[in-house]
Amino acid sequence: MTSDEIKEIEKEVLHGLIFDVHNRLAGNVDLIDTIKDEMFQNSSCKEVFLSVKTLKQNGEHVDLLSVVKNLSERKRLEYIGGAVFVSQLGDFYTNYDQFRHRILLMHENHFRKRISTIASEMQNMALNESLDVFNVISQSVTLIDELNSTVDIRKERSKKEILEETISDIENRKLTGINGVPSGIIEIDSAVGGFEGVVIVAGRPGSGKTAFALSIVNKMVCDQGLNGVFFSLEMSSKSLYQRFLAINGNIRSSNIWKGQMQSDDWDSIGRSFDKINDAGIEVYDKYFSISEIVAKCRSMHLTKPLQFIVVDYLQLIVSDSKTKGNREQEVSGISRALKILSMQLNIPVIALSQLSRACETRGGDKRPILSDLRESGSIEQDASTVLFTYRPSYYGFLGESGESLEDKAYLIMGKHRNGALKDIELHYKYDLNQEWCTQQRSEPNSFVVDEYHVNNFKPNTDF
Repeated sequence: MTSDEIKEIEKEVLHGLIFDVHNRLAGNVDLIDTIKDEMFQNSSCKEVFLSVKTLKQNGEHVDLLSVVKNLSERKRLEYIGGAVFVSQLGDFYTNYDQFRHRILLMHENHFRKRISTIASEMQNMALNESLDVFNVISQSVTLIDELNSTVDIRKERSKKEILEETISDIENRKLTGINGVPSGIIEIDSAVGGFEGVVIVAGRPGSGKTAFALSIVNKMVCDQGLNGVFFSLEMSSKSLYQRFLAINGNIRSSNIWKGQMQSDDWDSIGRSFDKINDAGIEVYDKYFSISEIVAKCRSMHLTKPLQFIVVDYLQLIVSDSKTKGNREQEVSGISRALKILSMQLNIPVIALSQLSRACETRGGDKRPILSDLRESGSIEQDASTVLFTYRPSYYGFLGESGESLEDKAYLIMGKHRNGALKDIELHYKYDLNQEWCTQQRSEPNSFVVDEYHVNNFKPNTDF
């Protein structure tokens, strides 16, 4: 497109914005939110757009006179050529279809310019031998990801389409009681209603976060046939697959680590190998930055749609932020990136997270709360659900009669955006493979904290 053609397109878009074409003819679709000032090549049109945007944000009426007044107040009226330039915008005629098409052309022109700029930046980095080649790859992915995350109004759905999809979801939920992706464990699915959005699973080191994640992933991929990806930033993929084999084959973990396997164990290993090999799960231990994780997930999703993502664990992800040093801000940025990824792919992201030592210094039952999340920042804000892994035996607690509580494990719901908070009691195979699974008996099992008896857990309301 020539510069004159681009200028005409920009004027037609301004006409549509000033005369509210998008709201009058399209059911209040806020297309102005998809337009950025940097998309305007003509500086005069850009100034008019900034005035229109300011008036709308302030809730003021938008017409030719109010735009002229705002430009005058900002001392930009003479810069654009006076009120005559603004008045000429009233001479255009734009219906909704034309308006939408012109915006698409503006997006396309802007994208082409950005692609050209990014290509030049990538070439300069590639030729700079002082830069680490893997950092160059990471920064290149970040630049491209910037374009991928831009709003695409071509995929915009109407209000009716969204309402129809909502009704369909409600009807499906009536049959299963599950809204998101089921974990495969009855107690969890009953309490949470399936995983959706960003699900934070937090706990102290050794409290069973990874074991819990492997337990539910095994059920999701082997029992339910779902497809997912597991990013391990703490353990090697080989170690994780060994734990998968132990859980799936119901084999004692210590036998696998020591290589002291009985013939029955080898039979179970063989069956588990085939099952896991055919299952829709991939484990990666080479992707450490948030841009690498996001890029890999998008690439996999295009090839074979993912239904869940697991990251172990959040605080080990390397930030791509240019402002290094403030780790809380970096973790907040990582958390936000995972939320955006979840929304864009429309699948749950299960992110494991460390807790601070604060819960260990408290008295009583040492229940974790949201403020215990390390470098929390916006973690709890971005999460749809926060689950704390909690095992009484971790702190040496015994039952009321002095019995061991090694087989008891709880998920404490610190936040649940779509329902009430409760504690989920599960069975923990501590003496076998550390699997988290449904209870083997239904009667409650209270435990003693020194002389303090905890007969019933109370939901955490600190959020």
